[in-house]
Amino acid sequence: MIERPFIPRCFPKERPMTRYAYRTVTLEQKGSGLLHSRDIPGLEETLNREGKEGWHLNQVILPSAAFGESDRVVLVFDRPIEA
Repeated sequence: MIERPFIPRCFPKERPMTRYAYRTVTLEQKGSGLLHSRDIPGLEETLNREGKEGWHLNQVILPSAAFGESDRVVLVFDRPIEA
């Protein structure tokens, strides 16, 4: 009798990991701080353009400037790399 090695069911078959490409876009914020809203011109257009090209918004970074305020926004996009 030939015995097969025991492979627990909790270990799925090995699959290749998905690899990603990343892109960053920096946009300037307009307006003042605490009591007034800040506007990011071109935000919606940028999100739509990148989305049409297959990019997914992964993260939004607000780099701090003087007194913790930020005058820009960095958008980080990713998309899977085709094997």
